[in-house]
Amino acid sequence: MRTLLLCGHRLHVRNFVSSGLAAKLPGEVTVVAPLADWRDVPAEIRTRLRFCPLGNPAGAFRARLRRHLRLASLVAREPTSVTYRHKLANEGRSQWQIACWRAIRRRHDLEAIGRRIEALVPPSRPARAILGAVRPDLVVWPTLIHQADDTEVAKAAKAMGVPLLAMPASFDTLSTKAGFLVRPDRLLVWGEASLAHAVGAHGYKPDEVEVTGPAHWDVYGHLWPKGRQVLIAGTSVHFFRDERQIVEQLAREAQMGPWTVVYRPHPSRLTEDRSWVGQLPLVELDSRLGYDLAAGFQEHIADRVAASACVVAAFSTLIIEAALIGRPSVIPAFAQSAHGPGGVLTHKLYDHMQSVVEWPGVFLCRTLPGLIGTVRKAVAGRLDFDPGELRRRALRVAMADGHAQERIVEAVRRVAR
Repeated sequence: MRTLLLCGHRLHVRNFVSSGLAAKLPGEVTVVAPLADWRDVPAEIRTRLRFCPLGNPAGAFRARLRRHLRLASLVAREPTSVTYRHKLANEGRSQWQIACWRAIRRRHDLEAIGRRIEALVPPSRPARAILGAVRPDLVVWPTLIHQADDTEVAKAAKAMGVPLLAMPASFDTLSTKAGFLVRPDRLLVWGEASLAHAVGAHGYKPDEVEVTGPAHWDVYGHLWPKGRQVLIAGTSVHFFRDERQIVEQLAREAQMGPWTVVYRPHPSRLTEDRSWVGQLPLVELDSRLGYDLAAGFQEHIADRVAASACVVAAFSTLIIEAALIGRPSVIPAFAQSAHGPGGVLTHKLYDHMQSVVEWPGVFLCRTLPGLIGTVRKAVAGRLDFDPGELRRRALRVAMADGHAQERIVEAVRRVAR
């Protein structure tokens, strides 16, 4: 048996290759990924796998076409989803193109149009060459849905009759990234919430979707003892412009203790100047930033969360990770974002976050003094919530019980058979 693991983004290489999952998949496994990302995978993992560089099989024309068709999908989903209305209103997209697609939407199914247009364009020669070189019996596709190059290889697989098994990259992928232009045969998802999105938002039958849990979160198989740090998990500047102000304020408060602060910027902000962090007392910049592919990365993140009394985050996946080990999260719902004062609060209306903000142990703070007070209570152990119930709620979103990789491997075997 030959399995092709299609990783079009560094995030997928981290979660599915560096996590050790790829080497457990059945048969001869070939990873198709960007060459620069593959070189950063630990050598002990690389030697157990075959590799084929992804390159740029979509090319400029197909990439540009898919950007337009993805916009059409966002517009198609806008009437029934706060998530997509917010994205279209606030993410700097071309308003005249949006107006055109809205006009077409009055009479036509935009996503059906997008799929028909996609079907008219044959798979590119480079994508077919990748499939020809690997000759897979099955393609396993970790996906963000909208990326052009891995979509092109997935399209070639479908055209050649190779089964396509997709694994959405995160718990929000199926509710925020629009629709598939190339439809996978089956989905492996993080939890019950993603299963509901697969059925309700993407038209899959329940027996075409399986809950396996995230491949890289097996480390969160139990509750952990609490520490006394405050972990600040950053998000993109688009959602959280005054992140620095909150870090600085918590640093000042830390001098009155008793806590220290660990700041972990979002990968999209790593090009920004961070020299100011070193000037703050009792603040440590996390030592492993970005999409780190070295061994032990997820264990490092788990240790950071476990050493914390709480996580301060504006709608980060670290909220889920914290909940899985019974740690509370404090959300700055007052912050300045690209959408104006309080713009971060809008994000709580996104489909994937509506239940999360209602969990016990997730605290929305509408003022900076309120946030500071909640952090102080967390450090003192005086927040009123049940860690066990918090973990149970999180497991519905991400089945991180320590056995996700086992379930994924078994699901791949069943599809291959």
